[in-house]
Amino acid sequence: MKKLLLIPLIAAVAIVTVRLLGPRLLEHLDIESRMTRMFNDMPDYCPPKRMMNNIEAVREQGELLGEQNSRILEKLKEFRVQPSVEQ
Repeated sequence: MKKLLLIPLIAAVAIVTVRLLGPRLLEHLDIESRMTRMFNDMPDYCPPKRMMNNIEAVREQGELLGEQNSRILEKLKEFRVQPSVEQ
């Protein structure tokens, strides 16, 4: 009889505990926002921040190069010579 009362009591205490501490725990475990805040607080000369800035610069340059490459490929298609088939 005591076991039947003990199980719902433990479940109720667990539910109340999760309800009360859940938001604080999730706020504490929100690693992404903490890392973003930490990253934004770094000075510009820190290696991780310099690395990210360089990656962004490479992406921007890659987009420009992608446009150039597509123009070059179009020009090459215009000048492509059809191979002659000999029999």
